[in-house]
Amino acid sequence: QKDRYFILACLAMLAGCGSDQMPMAVVTRKVTLEEKPLRHAKVTFRPEAGPSASVETDEQGRFTLSTYSPADGAVIGIHQVTIYSVNSGVALTPGQPPALPNSTGVVVPQRYARPETSGLSADVRSDGNHFEFALDAAEPMN
Repeated sequence: QKDRYFILACLAMLAGCGSDQMPMAVVTRKVTLEEKPLRHAKVTFRPEAGPSASVETDEQGRFTLSTYSPADGAVIGIHQVTIYSVNSGVALTPGQPPALPNSTGVVVPQRYARPETSGLSADVRSDGNHFEFALDAAEPMN
């Protein structure tokens, strides 16, 4: 009987080995543009260390981030956040989000598409994460 528990304990420890996943937390909420739900926009959380999490918003502008598997959340810690339109039929080039209307005809200002200009960040914590991003359609004056 003791050998059986020992073997089960060893198997449980081995099951956790080899996993290089960082600590995660579920991240949900909503994106609005000019106080209206932003549908079909790509939301990306980029942590200081670790893999990025991303998802497309639904019809109500809501999202639940995915990193390793659907809706598993994001790495715990500080993230830079980017949001841009998802265009039907337009190929996305890494680092160069398109400045075209998304499939709903909405144009998200380019500043939100780049981490260095979005002005958006999030502190993902282990005890719950509900972020709401209220975007402004006006481009800032230089």
